[in-house]
Amino acid sequence: MGSRGQRVRFAAMSLLWGNPEGEQFELFLQDAKSAGYDGIASFADRGGMLEYIERPQEFKALLQKYDLGLASVDLFIGADFDFYRKVCDFMAVLDCENLVCLGGYGKEPGDFAAVGNLMNRIGEIACERGIRAVYHNHTDMTGETAEDMDLLLSYTDPSKVFVMCDVGHATKDFVNQPIEERATAFMNKYWDRLTFVEFKDWHEETDLNTAVGQGRCNFNGIFKLLKERGYEGWITVEQNGHVGLPPGTTPIEFAAASRRYIKERMGM
Repeated sequence: MGSRGQRVRFAAMSLLWGNPEGEQFELFLQDAKSAGYDGIASFADRGGMLEYIERPQEFKALLQKYDLGLASVDLFIGADFDFYRKVCDFMAVLDCENLVCLGGYGKEPGDFAAVGNLMNRIGEIACERGIRAVYHNHTDMTGETAEDMDLLLSYTDPSKVFVMCDVGHATKDFVNQPIEERATAFMNKYWDRLTFVEFKDWHEETDLNTAVGQGRCNFNGIFKLLKERGYEGWITVEQNGHVGLPPGTTPIEFAAASRRYIKERMGM
């Protein structure tokens, strides 16, 4: 499970701000700090962090300016292994342990094997640098439903590929379980491999553009599970956009609302 000896820390994901670049990226950092977050998460292959992949010390100094850590780095799965090495080297300088991989769209048996084998190679590169590669369960991707994730993970080496849960996507997509159990059942099943969690909410009206606590995700059950199991380390908090409840909310207001809910209900 999460990094031993670390308290739980929360990171704001740049997607809510539209993956900003340049000066807007620094404004995102300011917002994340103002909204009460300990760190950030962002994409390696798009947005403002991409500009720093070959300049990790500069990025580290930028985060230190706002007293923020780097919880996780996201990128889409591909076979450019040199880029993965570059990203993992960047992450090592930033003391970031969570490489979040998205992608794969096929649902044929061979597609699951292909994605699983690709994750094994990416995981091997990550482990060589003290980083944990995880596959992100996601709507419309190979690992969409709980059954998809079971099949995909069956093709992965547990010593190289770890497990995460995006609780919002789980609530939306793991449709063969009762809605209140969709995230927690998956997390319990894979607890020995679970190293990272992403908080996101889902609502039929606002989809995944929903502040934490304003949708259908059973956060009380998730908070209880994480506390009882003694989860430690980073949790990224993400919304896909800021058109949720109430309408017209700005990214920083949205992020702050999610953080307040977590602090009030989880006590962290």
